[in-house]
Amino acid sequence: MPVWVNPSHTVESALILMKGHSLRAIAVMEKGALLGVLTFDVASSCPIETLAQDVMRKKPAVFEPDEQVVKAAQQFVDEDIDLGVVMDDTRFYGVVTSNTLLRELRRSWDTLTGLGFSDRLREWGIEQLSSGREITILFIDLDSFGEYNKKYGHPVGDRVLKRVAKLLKGSVAETDILVRYGGDEFAIGTLRARAEAEDLAAAIKEGSASLFLEGDYHPVTFTVGIAGGRRSVTRPDIHVAATLDWLITAASRDAMAKKPRKDKPSPA
Repeated sequence: MPVWVNPSHTVESALILMKGHSLRAIAVMEKGALLGVLTFDVASSCPIETLAQDVMRKKPAVFEPDEQVVKAAQQFVDEDIDLGVVMDDTRFYGVVTSNTLLRELRRSWDTLTGLGFSDRLREWGIEQLSSGREITILFIDLDSFGEYNKKYGHPVGDRVLKRVAKLLKGSVAETDILVRYGGDEFAIGTLRARAEAEDLAAAIKEGSASLFLEGDYHPVTFTVGIAGGRRSVTRPDIHVAATLDWLITAASRDAMAKKPRKDKPSPA
């Protein structure tokens, strides 16, 4: 839950909040408007009765909630800043620091599509399953993409991957998580009921018309596999990590089973 102080609060109050929430900086706000940011270092060096408004840093950088981490980090470097505020027209989300971004950048991010990789899906899935929630995994696998890359070249293939990512981003909700799982594979984790997850899969397939590239390129298709959302089969509930692995594998196998015949691997 985001925390802030009013401009008339003392640095003593601000320090109590920052220590209690392990923050290096706190926003100074009044009636929903951002006035500035007070850092822990500055507050610690002031007399405790000093008012926040007198020592706050005015006009901090502001980032939209959906700003990509890699872009925010680049702005930190370009503008030589060490903190910023995340908010939109109606809501304050919190203060982000350079240390926060560094921790986030240590996670796996795909610079081509702006999506996280599979470890982010695993973190999300384990958190949801540990909380007792039922999840559904959608596994999206491009058809014959290796042949497509050989025919048209990787720069064109990269354009396709970016187009797929854009399509998928426009299909998911805030409660879903979308990742680039592998080279030509994407995955969505969702808390939607199974029927709603199947509707999502159908909507994604219907949106594949947008994957046509301008020029003399044949269209790219993909297959969507799905698993979870209901206990239609027995699965090994050994622990949450194993359950998540089972769901991802099941969704991947479902995608493979639905693929055009030429895309299916030959039997061993």
